[in-house]
Amino acid sequence: MMTLEHLKLLAPKAAQFTPGTGGTPVITFQEVSDVLSTVSPLASRYARYRFAGEHSQMREIRVGLLLVVFGMNQARRQEMPPGYWTAIIDLAMLYHAHHETFSIRRKARMINRKRWRQIDEQNFILIINLLDDADHELRSALRAWNEKQFE
Repeated sequence: MMTLEHLKLLAPKAAQFTPGTGGTPVITFQEVSDVLSTVSPLASRYARYRFAGEHSQMREIRVGLLLVVFGMNQARRQEMPPGYWTAIIDLAMLYHAHHETFSIRRKARMINRKRWRQIDEQNFILIINLLDDADHELRSALRAWNEKQFE
């Protein structure tokens, strides 16, 4: 049975920390990679960032989220200053990874604003929902793989 813990096999340093038993592993790197190949690129990068500890995937996640957001509504791009969306995405990733709640004042400070406006909250929730969708897609792929193994 594959769990989210097995996604750590994607990180090269994972092999250094797990003691070998001399036998063949239950879940291999190839099986984990096969599961990730069934999900969207955003979900795959999210899994590598969140569960395998590959922080180099953050830039690709930002780009993927920006493409989705700007594809949804072109007006969103024109009304926000440069760096706004990356700050919102960074805030949402921090919230999503640590389940930490932020005060309104702290949210405003983290995106370099004096006040946290309603549009900021809507954009923050939009990014959180996109990250939740990627997480759900990943967990659904794991569940489908596990069900297929036990047939």
